[in-house]
Amino acid sequence: MSFDRQMFGLRIREMREAHGMTQFDLALALDVESNFVSRMERGTRTCSFEMLVRLAKALDVSTDFLLTGKNSDPMKVKNELLGIVDRLESVINTLSYGADTHLQQPR
Repeated sequence: MSFDRQMFGLRIREMREAHGMTQFDLALALDVESNFVSRMERGTRTCSFEMLVRLAKALDVSTDFLLTGKNSDPMKVKNELLGIVDRLESVINTLSYGADTHLQQPR
């Protein structure tokens, strides 16, 4: 899988806009010139790892999301796992209740 500069830039732009930020606002947050942000969004410029981390923090997303479009947000994963645990507990309770009623034979 190769790095897609165009998609990287598109994700930056979409997240910037979702946060109601202009390119100038994001540039201020990153301490860079606004044309740097513009070139990243157009896919004509990449950034350092340090800048990637700063971008992710400024846009409140993971670096994974900026690079791949996939989000590995720990809170999302935790909530999904908690939902699975709740469903499993429900199944166990249902099975336990069913087993209890089968163990008690009518006299």
